[in-house]
Amino acid sequence: MFTSKEQTRDQMKQDLNQMKNTGAAIEENLGELAQEAGQYARRVVNATNEAAKAGISDATTAVKTQVRENPIQSTVIAAGVGFMLGFLLRR
Repeated sequence: MFTSKEQTRDQMKQDLNQMKNTGAAIEENLGELAQEAGQYARRVVNATNEAAKAGISDATTAVKTQVRENPIQSTVIAAGVGFMLGFLLRR
């Protein structure tokens, strides 16, 4: 069975149009996926940021409480940390 040149040309045009449509659909899907990935990343960053803020707030409160309850011990610890940092940074 031989096909004519016109049939072959028509088939090639149809195939080309189908590829264009498929490419356009893929492009649209990739755009949607990229947008969803960006939104997900934004939610993760916001959640991490909020968790970090809460952790820092809790740590600050704990340090303040410790300093108020044990001022002498806190002063000695701060002096020791300052001495060690000074010693390490001097080198």
